[in-house]
Amino acid sequence: MKGIILTEDELRAALVNTLQTVTLPDAKAWDKIKVGTILFVKEAWAGVHPLAIQQGRYSQIGGGGIPGPPPVDYRVVYRIDGPTLKVWSNQGGGWPYWSLTPPPHCYCGGDCRRQSACSDHHLDDGKRLFWYPARECPERVARLFLRIEALDGRIATVSVIHRRNLSPGFADQLAAGTAGYQQLIERVPASQIEPRDVAWVVLNAAKDHERAGVYIASRASIPERAAEWRRLRDVDGHHIVTSWIDEAGPGQTANFAELWLRIEREIAGAERLVLYAEAGDFPLKGAIAEAALAIANRIPVIIVAPGVKVEVPAYGPFGSWAAHPLVSFADSMAAALSTPPAAVRVPS
Repeated sequence: MKGIILTEDELRAALVNTLQTVTLPDAKAWDKIKVGTILFVKEAWAGVHPLAIQQGRYSQIGGGGIPGPPPVDYRVVYRIDGPTLKVWSNQGGGWPYWSLTPPPHCYCGGDCRRQSACSDHHLDDGKRLFWYPARECPERVARLFLRIEALDGRIATVSVIHRRNLSPGFADQLAAGTAGYQQLIERVPASQIEPRDVAWVVLNAAKDHERAGVYIASRASIPERAAEWRRLRDVDGHHIVTSWIDEAGPGQTANFAELWLRIEREIAGAERLVLYAEAGDFPLKGAIAEAALAIANRIPVIIVAPGVKVEVPAYGPFGSWAAHPLVSFADSMAAALSTPPAAVRVPS
């Protein structure tokens, strides 16, 4: 999806839904824009601690955070909405790690009232906030979208879509598995689609487009498994995104909290998860958690279980979670890794 940078006046008009036209950039890359195209609006933004957000100010998920435990999820705010509240480190006081009250001194031991000794702990100014410029705004943090309703040369008549008005129920009916919003627009008359529904489809289709590679979940305590997955990646050339296979030996993982945060990111970016288990592997532990992360991210799970008798309808020994519509079974790793995978919903 293309992003567009608006003038300050245009952006303020879009925020109150009074923006009617925009001038498209005079560049060849924009020549293919047509009626029905949706653009995301690029704004200056920052990821901030929730304490820094004024009551009633719009914010949304996606700004990073503190892993904890317990974690704190930062939220995205936008520069045009004005400054945020000042926050200071609570200097080791535990969750939520930052405070609205300045500490009596800062970590550096210097006097931050007179010098820039601490980049993050200025007693007068609070934590320094880094604003990303509009040109560095990715669509995942955009809150405004413009649908092209008419074109007159480079002048586009637009309707404004705000992320807060999206209706996920619509996507459950029309957008599940869509390859992109344009196919939906072509398939369903525009009169039947609310702008907020189209935007929901756009966002979720974009997530699907960004996914690539296969994540493999299995018993990490069996060295031969990790070695086989490395062979599939390094020798056979399969796009395996699993990184735990490079540190599966005893004592090779220095920080398990960091490992699971990495696992979460790898699964969220994969286009499928393959869970491998043999008869002697049960009960499974981490592999079940990895499959749950995949399902939560709407990523297909393919189970390869040679020699394991799966008992339908309870799906033992895996458990009833394997009845989820995103879960299927393949006879071999080759079948699970093929494109498309050779898998069936109910095991034979």
